[in-house]
Order: sequence, then C-alpha cells, then structure tokens
Amino acid sequence: VSSRPVQNALTWYLLPYGVAAHITSKLTGIKYSVKHAGSDITRLYHDPYLHNFLKSVILDANFVFTNSRMKKFFEELGCKNISISPRGIPDEFNPHSEIADLKNEYNLDIDSAKTFLFLGKISKPKGIGYLIDAISEMRTESHLLIVGDGPYKELCVRKISESGLENKIHFLETLPSWKIPSLIRAVNSVVIPEYNFGVPIHQSSIPYEALLCGKTPIVSKEIASKYRELSDYFITLDPTDTNNFAITLEDVLKNENLNEKIARDYNKIRGVVGDYSEYMDIMEKLLIEVSS
Repeated sequence: VSSRPVQNALTWYLLPYGVAAHITSKLTGIKYSVKHAGSDITRLYHDPYLHNFLKSVILDANFVFTNSRMKKFFEELGCKNISISPRGIPDEFNPHSEIADLKNEYNLDIDSAKTFLFLGKISKPKGIGYLIDAISEMRTESHLLIVGDGPYKELCVRKISESGLENKIHFLETLPSWKIPSLIRAVNSVVIPEYNFGVPIHQSSIPYEALLCGKTPIVSKEIASKYRELSDYFITLDPTDTNNFAITLEDVLKNENLNEKIARDYNKIRGVVGDYSEYMDIMEKLLIEVSS
C-alpha cells in the first residue's frame, strides 16, 4: 500500500479482509470500505470474542456496501456512509457462449448430459454430504463434479472412497471465475442443496448463474423462496431425504428438454437478475464517491 497511490481499499467480507484493511488504515491513514457477507453479520459480528473489534471495523470504514434489507441495521449502528450495492453477474453467464470440453480441459471422459455440478464452499450446511449420498443411491448412470474447497472436503473424499464412488464423483480444484460459465454450460444441471444454513439474509449467486447459463438449478426448498419469480424455474427438494433426492436427480436426467425453456427465457431472466452494464455504471459512481 505504501508503494502505490491507493486512495481507498475496497474489501469483501469483514474477515479477514476488512480486518486487514482496518489495521492498514490505522498504520497508513488510507481510507477503506467494506462489503459484507450474510454470515459476517449474523454469525461473526455477534461472536463475543470478535464483536467489539468487528464493530470498530464497520464504524471506522469510509463506506459500507450493503443491501436494502440490511440498511437499517447499519443506520442504527451509526455508520457514516451506507451504499446499497446491486447484484452484478457478468454477461459471460449466458446460454450461448463457449462450452467447456470436459475431456480435454479437465481430463474427464464422462457424459456431460448425465453430469451434475456442485459449486462453492464444501461445508456441512451446503448439503454436500446429502448430495453424495443421493448420487450413491442413483440406479442410472450419473456423474457429479465438485468445484471448491472447505472444511468438509477431506471427509467427503473419504466418504466417496469408502463408497466406491471415485468413478462417479470428481473433484476439480478451485477454478478462476472466468472458467465457471463454460463449465456450467457443459453439464446437465447445477445442484445447490443448502439447508439449515443459519444465515437468513444469505442468498447464493449460484442459482442465478445457473439460470443465466441456461441450466436448471436443483435447489433445497429452504432457500428457493428467496429467489421469488425465478424459483419457478427451479426443481426443489428436501436434501435430507436422500432417497427422494436420488429419485429427483434420476427424473432430471430423463427429462431431455428440461433446460430448453430456461435458455429461451434468457432475456427475461437477465432482466430479473439485473443488467451487468448498469451494475458497472452504478459501482463506478459509488467507487468515485467513495474515493472523493
């Protein structure tokens, strides 16, 4: 920071980046802004060991980027400047662009039409354990790609090995963000089995990304309602009922026309999610304001 003309540090998440920016600001005088996750506020902020320090991180920030549902919380906390930041999903998430070649790019000689995709943090509340159980119960040919890392990964790898599922379930290392759209377009559908997540304001971007790429999100009933009219495109289930989970996945593979309507409705879906160029314009104005 001391060797570069930094005007403002924009940090995503209170931990660890907001904390790092807070300390850097104290040492150098450089301003910083924070954009929080749902778990930052509902979990970490109320942790007795972290509360006072994270409160300082928030209150000392030049700007706080939040959503309309959380604005009142930050107003009552006494934040100086609060900005409502829209959701921005790049135009690369669309049904018409390049499709990943699973064999040549990822060394996977599998049928992409019979392949499901799980993206994100590998943790128990994400429902990955139930998804693995469901795949093991399926009687038809199927494959699962898991992209991500997390505290539950080692246990999942052991579970897959003990169940003899190495030929059906494949881990990919965490990928750069620009490779995700082509990978989504290469599979049958995307599974988001979050349950008992404990963060009411949390709203994953993955269902939006799947829809924009023309693929069906298979989503837990617990989070489906957060997506309002777009949830009409979802297949919903209770991930803890692994038998029904497996049957649902089998039904998805049988429906060869499942994704056609989603691809046709791209413009409608993009309209609900938000135009990315408008998002960039808004964020540019906000960042100019933050840095002034």
